[in-house]
Amino acid sequence: MRFREQERMINCMEVLLPPIPNVPCVVRQCYLTALMLSGSRRRAERALFEAIELLEPQQIGGDALLTITIQTVLAMGEHGEAQLRGELPEELAAVAELPQLEKRCYVLRILASWSARACAETLGMSERRVDEMASQAATCLAGLHQLATI
Repeated sequence: MRFREQERMINCMEVLLPPIPNVPCVVRQCYLTALMLSGSRRRAERALFEAIELLEPQQIGGDALLTITIQTVLAMGEHGEAQLRGELPEELAAVAELPQLEKRCYVLRILASWSARACAETLGMSERRVDEMASQAATCLAGLHQLATI
């Protein structure tokens, strides 16, 4: 996916959950990442709340909350189809409906901006495989975008 399309996707995420007074940006990022991975608002909320409970005081700051949120939502497993159609901009709905492995690699590698190594360690696969799956997802999403503009 080209930078411009990635930027549009991130802007869609901003529309989905605009800044909320007194809610740190990191919490919004964690929620949106969990939402994309889980395909369910309820599971995303549960993952974020569990991650907050698991967060140790010395871990506050940095990417600890995002990492724990991602680990929590991945531990929940896949629970059927994404339940977000009609609730999300079409670009984000398309991400939520990707096959599980491609979605996980794309969300972590592209949307969360994790390194291939961090994704590989979290998902239990090689860095090369992570990049292949993220690339396949980006190609699929670009194809859907092209079809929508015809």
